[in-house]
Amino acid sequence: MKTNRMILLVFLSFMLLPLRAEALIAAHQNYNGCDTCHSLHGSASDTGLLDELSTEATCLACHGPLGIATEAAAHNPNNLLPGEIGYITCLECHNPHDNRTNSQGGTNIRLIGFEYDYNDNPPTRYPDAAIREENKVLGVVRDVVFESDSNRSADFNRGDGLGVCEICHDPNHRRNQDCTRCHDHATGFMPP
Repeated sequence: MKTNRMILLVFLSFMLLPLRAEALIAAHQNYNGCDTCHSLHGSASDTGLLDELSTEATCLACHGPLGIATEAAAHNPNNLLPGEIGYITCLECHNPHDNRTNSQGGTNIRLIGFEYDYNDNPPTRYPDAAIREENKVLGVVRDVVFESDSNRSADFNRGDGLGVCEICHDPNHRRNQDCTRCHDHATGFMPP
């Protein structure tokens, strides 16, 4: 009887803890929920309980050439290897759980802007969507605004330093243009 009470007490204690689980965007939630990317038992990775060995492999399971979602490729303009300073992972630009609010008071689309910077140990949390400038070295973390991706009002290269592409790239190259017209996400944004 005493053992049953102890088990019940432990169980209720866990139920009262303010455990945090992020909501998923509808596209991820409607597919397979948390199990789309995570495995509670038998995880292949040593962090994040990911189904695959790395963040990229997890994302590309659905977003790769054979996946069921919009095709994407890792942006690796410097041909670096995973783990090298400046290697750009999916998490450098995207938050896989939900669209984030930005420093201008709006909400970003396409999961642009991370919440946690995993380059720091322990990871640093940012209140607004952010991206770390990376070009062979770890740069500063900057706010990012990406509320529109239509051709006429794209937030790729806004000209104010807050566009998703101008965080790391020259803002004077095709200002206020949709960068993906020439640099497609499916090819890792490589130029034509």
